[in-house]
Amino acid sequence: MPFDLAVVIPLHGGAAYVNRSAGLGDELGFIPVNQRTLAAILEDRRLAGDARPVVVAGHEDGIQRLIHVLPPAAQSVAGSFTADARTLTRARARELADPVIGRWIARREQQLAAEILDAVPTGRAASGLAACLAAVNVGAADLLLIPDEGLVPGFACGRCRALTITGSDCPDWGTAARPVPDLLEEMAAQVLDDGGQVITVREPLSVAARLRYPITMA
Repeated sequence: MPFDLAVVIPLHGGAAYVNRSAGLGDELGFIPVNQRTLAAILEDRRLAGDARPVVVAGHEDGIQRLIHVLPPAAQSVAGSFTADARTLTRARARELADPVIGRWIARREQQLAAEILDAVPTGRAASGLAACLAAVNVGAADLLLIPDEGLVPGFACGRCRALTITGSDCPDWGTAARPVPDLLEEMAAQVLDDGGQVITVREPLSVAARLRYPITMA
């Protein structure tokens, strides 16, 4: 998962000239970060469609000040960790950020799964392999959630390429079905070709999809 790292204590702080200039820095010789500028940058990224989460690092008080001034719509902060910017290396930053991103991904997966399952009764989502296959085959799946482990063998029609579980339930009769080793992989490829999104989830889940429009099961 790509992410950005915002260090809220500037790396150029702590220089001797800061202490010699009255009012320029704080008691440690650091120039304070303008948290509102960082918040504006995050909001501009959101409006531009940049969905990468941000991990914030620094002293605890600086982290809390930044998060406090973020507008609700710009809350793309995945989490934070405390560190001294004067000694923080790129490798160490990634090492400390990895578990933060992991927890953020798990929360996001749970939230997406809950939202999709809640939308099933409204016809705006599908749950289960058969329902999701029907949605994928007609290009109705806007977001597909699939488990990150396991294979589901199936078939693809030799003529219309419709994906099926048994190989005998394609409406385009007359062409032999082609076995495929993993229906989930085929479904993911089709959703991406149709301009949708695919997310693999670690939580126990069959298959679920958010739909562009309601579909009727055959």
